[in-house]
Amino acid sequence: MARRITKTRTRGKTVRRKKRPGRYLRFLLAIVIACGAVYCARAVIVKISRPYLLSYSESKEVAETQKQMDAARAENRQLARDIADISTPRGKEAEARKLGWVKKGETAIVVGPAQKSSLETAHPQPRKSFWQNAVDVFIGPFRRGK
Repeated sequence: MARRITKTRTRGKTVRRKKRPGRYLRFLLAIVIACGAVYCARAVIVKISRPYLLSYSESKEVAETQKQMDAARAENRQLARDIADISTPRGKEAEARKLGWVKKGETAIVVGPAQKSSLETAHPQPRKSFWQNAVDVFIGPFRRGK
């Protein structure tokens, strides 16, 4: 940065005086002070708002815990009703039938899943490769006869 030299008159004499480059330094100093002020203001705001943020998060946590407790109480009431129902002779019989028990003289019929035919078990279809599956997905809808 070149320094400027100006002429000024002092008591009738012309004196050469160097012009100070203070304008830029003052500008930089103002920016530094402004940044420092913003930083300090942010720090103060964070310090002041922290208790309120903690209180808010704790109140949300308490509400969530209260909901969980209410759900657990409702489940306990339902389980107590189920226990009372099962304690009766009619409830015991219903639970025994759910487990597959039968009374004396009754015939139990068990229905299982359908079994595969002998052709399917004797000659299983070979697995398709990744590329065959990809061709079926993308080109399959455009094939004739399908």
